[in-house]
Formats: sequence, C-alpha cells, structure tokens
Amino acid sequence: MLHLRNHKLFLPVIKQYLRFQSSVRKDFYDQCAKKQNVVIESLPEREMIRLKGDDVIDFLQGLVTNDITQFQKNPNINSMYAMFLNKSGRVLYDTILYRTKDPDRVLIECDKNISNELRRHLRLHRVRRKLQIDPYHDEYKVWTVYDPDVDENEPEKQINELFYSKHMIISTDPRLRNLGKRIIARSDNEFSDLAKMYARLGHVVVTHPTTDWNYRDRRYTFGLAEGIWEMPPGKCFPLEANCDFLNGVDFHKGCYLGQELTARVYHTGVVRKRHMPVRFTVPPADAERKDVMSPIGAKVGTIIGATSNRALGLIRVERALQSRELQVDSGRCYVVKPKWWPEEDADRVFIAGCISVPLQCIIRKVAAYQKPWHEFSSTGMPEDSSPESEPSCSNRMKGSDVCKDLLIENRSVEPLELLVENENDEIERLQLPNEVVSETKKPAGEDERVAKIDFRCYICGMREMVHYFGTTPAFVKGLQFRESTYVLRDPFQPPPPYRKPKAEYFVAIGSHCCGCHKTVCKDNECSFFYVNTYCLPCARQQMSNFPLEIQQKLHKQ
Repeated sequence: MLHLRNHKLFLPVIKQYLRFQSSVRKDFYDQCAKKQNVVIESLPEREMIRLKGDDVIDFLQGLVTNDITQFQKNPNINSMYAMFLNKSGRVLYDTILYRTKDPDRVLIECDKNISNELRRHLRLHRVRRKLQIDPYHDEYKVWTVYDPDVDENEPEKQINELFYSKHMIISTDPRLRNLGKRIIARSDNEFSDLAKMYARLGHVVVTHPTTDWNYRDRRYTFGLAEGIWEMPPGKCFPLEANCDFLNGVDFHKGCYLGQELTARVYHTGVVRKRHMPVRFTVPPADAERKDVMSPIGAKVGTIIGATSNRALGLIRVERALQSRELQVDSGRCYVVKPKWWPEEDADRVFIAGCISVPLQCIIRKVAAYQKPWHEFSSTGMPEDSSPESEPSCSNRMKGSDVCKDLLIENRSVEPLELLVENENDEIERLQLPNEVVSETKKPAGEDERVAKIDFRCYICGMREMVHYFGTTPAFVKGLQFRESTYVLRDPFQPPPPYRKPKAEYFVAIGSHCCGCHKTVCKDNECSFFYVNTYCLPCARQQMSNFPLEIQQKLHKQ
C-alpha cells in the first residue's frame, strides 16, 4: 500500500532516467552517422630530399615558382606546391616543399624517377653555399589520406585535423584541400600503424584503396597531373599544368629561374591549353598518349594519363568546351571544367561562345566608330558579300556600326546585342561621355598602361589585348611604322626614375594583310613581310611579283 500510495514520488525520477537514456541513444546514433570514411594510401612513386644549411631559403627562392620565404613569415604554412623550371620557362620537376622544426632544413617531395636529377640540379646551382643535399627516402615514406566521398563538384572540404607527432609531418595538400592530407612518416610505419592512430579519433573509418578508386583516379577526377610521366621534363609550361590555380606560383616574389616567360604569359592572359579531367562514355582500348579529336576531325588535345573510365588530358579549353562529345581513338569522351577553377572575369563577355571580347573594348568601338558601312571596300569584306547585302542582325542591332565592325574583324562571330536601339543610347545608358575617343589619344585620367584594343589573328586564332593600333605609338619616342600595327607595351617595363623619361619598350604583335585586309600576327606561320605585311595565302599568290631573293626566303618560311 505504501508503494501504491507513494508512486507519484518516483514518477519524476523515472521520467528523468528515460530522458537520459533516450539522449544517450540519440547521441550514439548521431556519432555513428557522422563517422567519416577515409582512405590511407602509400605513394611509393614519391621520394624525399633533405636540404640543410643557413641559406636554404634564399637558395630555393631563386629556383622554385612559389615564395618559400612564407615559411619564415607565416607559421601556419607547413607545406607549399612549387615547380622547378628550366631557363625557357618549362617545367622540369613538380614538388611539394615541407617546413620542419629546424628553420635551416627543408624537405622536398618529388617523383622517384627524377630524384637523382633533382639533386644534381640543386648541386649545379649551389655554387659556394654551404648546403647539404641528401636523399631521404630510406628514412621517410609518403602517404596520402583522403575522403572518397568528396567529389569534384563539392566545395573545398578538409579532413578532420589529426594529432601531432614529432616523428611525422602531417599537412593538408597545398594544391587542393579536396585531395586530403599528406603524411611524411618513418619508413618502418605500415598501414596498420596509421590506421590505429586514426582509430583514436573515434569517428573515422579507415579503408584500403581499391583498383576502381585510388589516389590516381582521384587526381584525374580533379584534373591534377603529378610526376614525370604526366609532365615530362622540359615539355609543358607551369600555367598549362594549372600551377597558378593550385597555389604553386607567386607572381610577386621576384626573379627565379624561368620566371620571364611565366610572368609574360600570366600578364598577357593567354593560356590556351590546360590540364583538364576527361570522362569516357565509351572507353578505348588504350587511351594514353592518344589525341583527342572533335566531331569534325580537329585536334583538341592529348591524353597524358588514363584509367578505366577517367583520364587526364592537355586540352585546348575553348575548343573542348564547345563540343559535347569528343573522340579518342575508338572511344568517346567529354571534357569537364573543374569546379575548383577560379571563375572568369566579370568584365569579359563571350560572343558566339568562342571569342572573348572585353566589354570596355566593345564600348570603345561604339564610341570611336565613325566610318559608315557603305564606305567599306570590297577587299575588306567576304568575297560573297557586297555593301548592299548587309549581314542579318537582330532588331536591336539594326543601324549599329559596332555589329558591322565586329563582323569584319571576326567574320565567324555572331553580332552582339545591345540593350537599346543604337550606340548613342547605349553610351548614355552606361553614363559614358558621348564623344569620339581617338585611337591614338587617350582620354584624360585614363591609365595608359591598360590594354583596351582587341587583337585576334584569323589564321592561328591568337587573341591579345594591346595598347595601340596605328603607325606612331605615343609611348615610343621617334618611332613610326610603315603600316598600321598592333603594339603592346612591354609588361616588364619598370617605373620611370624620378625626372627621367619613360622607358620605350614595346612589342609589335600584328597588323592587317595588305592583300585581303585581314588581321594577322607576326608569327612566321601566319604572315610574311616584304615592304608590307601579307598573310601567307596572299604572299604565296603574290610570290611571282617578288624578287628572286624574297621568293627563296618565302619558300624557306
């Protein structure tokens, strides 16, 4: 009776106990659901080199593409991606540099097959520095740890931080966080030892790599090349290997071996080929080192590495993205633009999906264009065109000269649509001064070092932004060209000294053919110069009118 009479006293205790049990059960299931799958994989094709000495940072600063002085300035940087280049600016070795507790010691991870060549390269440039360059593969091995559930479409995701050990170097992959972590462990450590250490975290499930999914497949998924098989020494450029996208190049560090061409390509902004992921819809028998072809038979790129259904290729970006399906030998594939690539500049518009024209260049054409459509000579138009047969434009572009100007320079380009009836209204809408801007005279307050004239060779397709088109560039004293020329200021021109005239360095990259009036570059494969510039087809047609000496020169070209 006492129990029945006092049962109300026990109800709060029982309810609290049940709530505790349910919360414990819920936390347990939540922890099970949050368990992270990771793959630990050994990389036997990678080796370590140790550099030790007082001048190790200054020594490497003049040889690698990245700014290694960040090891001294930023204590949070433990590793960085960098490349060694030759004097021509081509990639010799791709490496990952690691900082150690000793500020005078740096570890270099490189391909196993070129470890001896890299040490020889370092000794060649050591000169009189007191540096020790030793192989380190007998003491340490390279491992990678990554989450197989992360794909290339997800934002960058970092694997949970690990423990700290004085016998290991554990660092997030400096190229891309989705690649996971790099572990430099002693040679006597095996997979089971690393798995036990990971098991201490409690929420991690460690697995082995499989033949269908491993580190190589993962790299191909994101479009990353590694090692001499995919980047043969002296063959590719660092920007073609996406070194600028992978935090591997510092364009403000100063001079280093191969810096000139790398900086020039970066500042001119023309990188036509890059490493990109390739997916097979119909896998070929053997895809490595095979050409990637478009449906019309044009070469788009080359496969530099392949697995069962994934591959990595050196691809012409614009051509590949225009084609939905490509061909490799007997197989079919398509190219994927990685999500981790930086987005394109917002101030560039794309016409017909193939030619990139800066917006300010189009507005400049709208403001500066004066020549009526009917005044164009027939030599500056397609052979089957006439002044009476205007190209078809949309209703919004009728009467707009900028459309006709673009059609003459790039005949394969469809007209650009303005948002208003004519160019004057467009200028007023954009709040631009409604006055004619001269090609040779810059407006007040405008930066003369900003290139605003679009140049495109109709033969090779080279596209460039130049500073001047005409015969007498204002930034070059006492110079007058024979013909109107596209002139680019030297991107390496230093600031002028105090009370001294400006430097007068320039690059003439192209002009108009005096026969067909098409735009051509100065490359020997596109143009020929005799008194005036000719495109190669026109030069061969006019060859009989040239002197014999000039004809022989044209034959050799």
